Amino acid sequence: MSEHTRDGTGVHASDKGVKDAPQEPQGGPPRPLVEEWTQGTNLTPEHPLGRLMGQERWCVWRWVRKGSGKWTKKPERPAPEGQGWGLATNKPGEGRSYEAARAAVLRGDADGVGWLLLGEPELVWLDLDKCRDVKTGVLDPWATAVLQRIGKCYMELTPSGTGVRAVGKAEDIPHEGQTRVDIRRVLAGAGPYQIAEWGGVREAREGAAIEVFHNCARFVTVTGAWSQLTMPGGTRRPTPGKAGL
Repeated sequence: MSEHTRDGTGVHASDKGVKDAPQEPQGGPPRPLVEEWTQGTNLTPEHPLGRLMGQERWCVWRWVRKGSGKWTKKPERPAPEGQGWGLATNKPGEGRSYEAARAAVLRGDADGVGWLLLGEPELVWLDLDKCRDVKTGVLDPWATAVLQRIGKCYMELTPSGTGVRAVGKAEDIPHEGQTRVDIRRVLAGAGPYQIAEWGGVREAREGAAIEVFHNCARFVTVTGAWSQLTMPGGTRRPTPGKAGL
């Protein structure tokens, strides 16, 4: 586990020394764990996402807790030192270099690196939520059916370990800006997607959903954690080639 977790004082390491860090509400669920594999600091030019490293579309994110007590990922621009600067995902040019984002995370100023989507029309990003058993590492059948249907894409675990992110070329993945699809509603025949027809899938966990992002005012987390991804039957997804992106 990374050092970026609560210490004995109850203060998160990434918040130490930050004057204007938000005050956490009393009570509520504990802060999500941050482990090294979730932070996205391991990218190299040889990594399947390596070609994105040279673009200044990178940001960082931190776990912050809303007044309701729910934890959420807050995107920020990586600053040279200390807390990241405010970031607007609906404005072009807000990103920074991968190295700047990586350095901020390694300093403990943020919990992970992210990628800004607005103004980048080539790629489509998908979040498959609540689709993985964290104990066995195996994906649920509906998620497997979706990923196999997409085929030519890169995929990795999301920071929670319970979801998968996939990214591929816009020409290969159906998309319409930003879309969220509740899998249980689809399987019940209440949605427009044809996912229910993929592989004869009939059930999904509560909260299971697909979010599709393309050239919209959002950011996505990047973990780089593709090697931990296991498909049903215990087979590990082969390393995707950069040609897929």
